[in-house]
Amino acid sequence: MRKEDLRRRSHAAEVGHVPVQESESVDAVLGTMMGTLAEGLYVDGTFGRGGHSRSVLARLAPTGRLRAFDVDPRAIEVARALEEEDPRFKIFHRPFGEMEEALQGEEVDGVLMDLGVSNNQAEDDLRISDDTPLDLRLNPSHGVPAADWLQEVSVEELAWVIYTYGEDDPVISDRIAERVLRHQRQRGRSYRSTGELAEVIKAVKRWSFPLDGPRPGKYMNQVNPAKKTLNGIRVFLNRELQQLEEGLVGAMNLLKMGGRCAVLTFSPPERRVVHEFFRNHEDAPAEDVRELSPQRLVELYPLAATRCTFSVKRRSTPRTAGGSEFAMRPRARSSALLVLQKCPRTCPMSDGSDALVVPPVADATKRFREPLAPRLRGA
Repeated sequence: MRKEDLRRRSHAAEVGHVPVQESESVDAVLGTMMGTLAEGLYVDGTFGRGGHSRSVLARLAPTGRLRAFDVDPRAIEVARALEEEDPRFKIFHRPFGEMEEALQGEEVDGVLMDLGVSNNQAEDDLRISDDTPLDLRLNPSHGVPAADWLQEVSVEELAWVIYTYGEDDPVISDRIAERVLRHQRQRGRSYRSTGELAEVIKAVKRWSFPLDGPRPGKYMNQVNPAKKTLNGIRVFLNRELQQLEEGLVGAMNLLKMGGRCAVLTFSPPERRVVHEFFRNHEDAPAEDVRELSPQRLVELYPLAATRCTFSVKRRSTPRTAGGSEFAMRPRARSSALLVLQKCPRTCPMSDGSDALVVPPVADATKRFREPLAPRLRGA
């Protein structure tokens, strides 16, 4: 094993964080085989504790460069030490959604965004216990703590947040919102810890003892039933999906033609954002350009109505963790690696004068119409 790999693994053990699908993510971004040093400029959009950054640096040539982003002050402390250690590396204390502004038009060869890093870098703050204040912010100097936000939000607003970013059941989301705010009113104070809020959520989901009963012990091999709701509130308060949308736009604008953006996702909402970005920037095949009317072409391929100078291709189907990583690391089981590549456009580009300049396209689902169900034989 090379000296760089040994040093990187030692660091990962020291900080207690080993990235999910580490080698797969780095391979996808660098586009080189193991043992080949990559040239150029790369971006780690979610530094976390530096696992992916160190892996990239270990495979960069002496002239290569790596830029990283994070909002967590504790992550920045780790990154500053890495800056002193390796002059090829530089950290930006700002959201990865601002990478285009921060890098000021530099051409980038590859971008990596490990969305699970955000969960790990604030792991102490997100731990569900009576000793953990209910904050949920990734950067404590920005935004509003969750406990304060719950004092201001309505049942309808809280239910929307829980359903959109956390739970997949609208009725359960509404029940949780109702009980959470009622419990707060009855106590006449804000929630003091993640553990206190979790107990209310678990009672609604019928996974634990009553609120006034004994506290359950450790969860053997189960995820705490309150975690999805707490994560949903965290995603909303930190604008994580909006940051992802902005990060994808910035990454593609910065990438050289042929450059890749690898996004390691851990939830369906994250994957939906990436897939929607891809569909909105996908080139139309030549057959559809020939056969479809301009209006229909734009409905199916929104890129056709824009003057965007590039298209986006998906390098492969989403890659999930496998083998021992899947078996030994619960977090890896929900991961999916999505790899997008910036490519030249092939379909006609709107120039302001041709037929592809059409009215804005409505939400695709509004164009659908439910058909009459066929009559079953004998009915």
